[in-house]
Amino acid sequence: MNAPQPIQMKQSVEPDKRYSREELGIPAQGDPKASPADQPPSTESEITIDAISDEHPLWLSVSEAKMDGYGGVILSGPPGTGKSWYAQKIAARLAGSPDRIRSVQFHTGYQYEDFVQGWEPDGAGGFVRANRHLLTIAQAAKEDQENSYVLVIDEISRADVPRVLGEALTYLEMSLRDRPFYLASGEIAEIPGNLFIIATMNPWDISVDELDIALERRFAHIEVLPNAEELLGILDSNGADVETKELCRALFGLLQGSSNSMIHVGHAYFSRVKDDASLDRLWKFQIWPHIKRVTRLDPPEATRIETAWKARKANRPAVPGPADEVGSNKESE
Repeated sequence: MNAPQPIQMKQSVEPDKRYSREELGIPAQGDPKASPADQPPSTESEITIDAISDEHPLWLSVSEAKMDGYGGVILSGPPGTGKSWYAQKIAARLAGSPDRIRSVQFHTGYQYEDFVQGWEPDGAGGFVRANRHLLTIAQAAKEDQENSYVLVIDEISRADVPRVLGEALTYLEMSLRDRPFYLASGEIAEIPGNLFIIATMNPWDISVDELDIALERRFAHIEVLPNAEELLGILDSNGADVETKELCRALFGLLQGSSNSMIHVGHAYFSRVKDDASLDRLWKFQIWPHIKRVTRLDPPEATRIETAWKARKANRPAVPGPADEVGSNKESE
């Protein structure tokens, strides 16, 4: 019997060197496509976003988190509460320029190679190692210590976060910022102290229970809840009449009063409502399908809400609804 041959270790790759498909062990069939992470996200919409006001409860909470030494915050709340919108407004206030903001959205297919570092085609049949979103903005922040930089991660809980962040997860801790560490590639990186992270999370997402504890303790958690005052602000902007406002308040209160927390959708669901007809369409296109989906195991609750809403619609005179008390305290955000 022949003695086993020693395993031949592949030579480690060198930074900035071009490698062929064969050297990387990639089959030659087909042309590889560049990762979407290669291209920076458009900042066109961010340029038009106004910064959040000094008095807004969310801004005050973020300021307190920064003061306590957190390197980032997670805005958590049901869909339709404006988490992503607020994340951009807070980022605009912190960074002061769209050039110092980078926005990404996690999803189930997101990987370390999309967010930290990976390979990309060099246009000549080979590959080069490339920094992705995290390292790109980290490097920019490191070279501009006088300004604040913000990385916005939308829907952070939809990805396998420890796998996406890799070894960088540890160094999001503010006490470990500006400390060199090794990447999986063997290169050295740093997360500078002037990089702040704003993430959003829907607590109803299936993957939320799997959100890594090590990640959670590095972020301050701020709730963004359905808010009746925000609802009225939306309706005022839409030019809704008094009767439509009262009906919306009644429906909003009916939803928030359900024993099923997954029915507590946010005020942004009403962003298209301006009259009775558009409110009916909201119920038909979004509210009722959502209720049926989240009450599959509790059909009586769906029936109760449907019956109560039809009865309220039949009672046309404006009567203050239970939304008067629901979410009226903006400190709950």
